Amino acid sequence: NSLFLKDHTPIIDFINFSTFPDIRSGLDLFKTFLTSGYTEVEEYVLRVGQSAAKRAVVPMHEFIQTIGLENKLYYNHEISKIPNLFYPAKGSKDHFLKIFILHSLKKFRGTIGNQEKFIDIELLKKDFIDGGYKENLINQEISFLLNQNFVETDTVLSDTKWDEIPAANIGVAITAKGMFYIETMINHFYYIDLVLQDTPFFVEDDFLKTKELFPLRNEFYKRDMYKRISTLAVFMEYLDKQEEQNVPKAIFQKYGKIIKTIVQSGLKDDVERICVKIQHPVPAFFDNDMMQT
Repeated sequence: NSLFLKDHTPIIDFINFSTFPDIRSGLDLFKTFLTSGYTEVEEYVLRVGQSAAKRAVVPMHEFIQTIGLENKLYYNHEISKIPNLFYPAKGSKDHFLKIFILHSLKKFRGTIGNQEKFIDIELLKKDFIDGGYKENLINQEISFLLNQNFVETDTVLSDTKWDEIPAANIGVAITAKGMFYIETMINHFYYIDLVLQDTPFFVEDDFLKTKELFPLRNEFYKRDMYKRISTLAVFMEYLDKQEEQNVPKAIFQKYGKIIKTIVQSGLKDDVERICVKIQHPVPAFFDNDMMQT
């Protein structure tokens, strides 16, 4: 018998895609879950040997929260094992460039398959430079994606913390982890609810509104669910406005709108399901005509 049965497929996928082929890192993620103070791990472990009807299923949202927070009260991307794709590069106010780069690499891979999955990094950069982005910011974001294993290269790089690409022909490709994050993780409540906690706001009114709504943990380390949903709705509305105002139209035309894609690809379903469970209305943002398919 195993803790990770069929009902735990999303967790198995998260571990596999986040750490492959590094088995040690996968074990480290599982150890983080077992040693966290936020989960009822003892119950899960004790019930592994029991009948299927009595086994405790580990909820995906609880597993992600555990990995993302470890023993901290709130999320901090600088120490978390779960990266924040919305956190801008130094000197930038763009929340989306990392994500667009991953979508660009995904699109390229989809046209040629795995055999020739690497694209010349200069061609990748040119696409975004022509779209209106500054080269130094593109380099910073690629560096982040490389260091977080969202992107891989066909060349061994001794140092990927650069503002200028080394003078060499380098091919880059999206990894399994990168695909998992933009196809699955980023589209769900458990990820957005986590990363909004340390994503910077560049509009004071939206920051103050989010700060006012954001629920702190109570004596049982729980946070009010409807306030979490309400906070998330304000955060997504802020990101939607930022994307509309700041992303070059040429990039929209080529890759679509990130926030609309996230809402339609799972987040809206998550929010509606939670609201039914807690018997609260769905925030207006998710019923906005612009967010419909």
